[in-house]
Amino acid sequence: VVSYIVRSVDELLRTEFGLEDGLADTTTWGAMAGRHKDLKIPEGVPPDQAFVQILDPATGTGPFLVEVIDLVRRRMEEKWKRDGELPLNYHNLWNEYVPRHLLPRLHGYELLMAPYAIAHLKIGLKLYETGYRFGSTERARVYLTNALEPASDIQLRTIALPALAHEAQAVNEIKRKQRFTVVIGNPPYAGISSNMNEHAQHIVDAYRFVDGGALNERKLWLQDDYVKFIRKAQTTIEEARVGVFGFITNHGYLDNPTF
Repeated sequence: VVSYIVRSVDELLRTEFGLEDGLADTTTWGAMAGRHKDLKIPEGVPPDQAFVQILDPATGTGPFLVEVIDLVRRRMEEKWKRDGELPLNYHNLWNEYVPRHLLPRLHGYELLMAPYAIAHLKIGLKLYETGYRFGSTERARVYLTNALEPASDIQLRTIALPALAHEAQAVNEIKRKQRFTVVIGNPPYAGISSNMNEHAQHIVDAYRFVDGGALNERKLWLQDDYVKFIRKAQTTIEEARVGVFGFITNHGYLDNPTF
């Protein structure tokens, strides 16, 4: 299922967005705005930033990001072959591409420490398997955070561990400024959601109205975590004004009266 969703998103980028290399494409926002006159670069986004920016807001142990790495490696080998590069050069080309054009575009949020650590391990192992050797300081941008919570203004000095303080500062910058055009993942399902602070409850407010009329939903089904993550993916892409997302979700919205 993960492979299917990643390949489908890649196909949409190639067919609907005109990006020949799909998830591997490094076309910039400036170039895309030049091709599509109705496309506006989001405020705060530099024109030389790559258009394809990928986020998995419920990373878990990292299967979606690992699958993206696999697909991108295959796509780049196809590109190098078309360009007449010798297979002997693929290793060096890949080691140039990863820190410059792959890791800066891959992002993930994970709330729990154990899967967060495993995700970093799996991403590192996958990159090693593909021939990447960690010669730069560029990291996998998977952050320990709750995707449903906004950037926090918490005083970082109150956090005991300097590494966690740095992590919190980094993810707050991402949440405030980064604009994503691809959102993928497998969000949690929980009819009795644990994300019930005021901000999290209001995430789904837009879904309480249909064609301008109130849904008058009296139960808590809209507070299911996966519904919140769908709404969060929608608003994330709206911030970029354009994009695509693919989730594994509960099937309840196909036949549940509320949905």
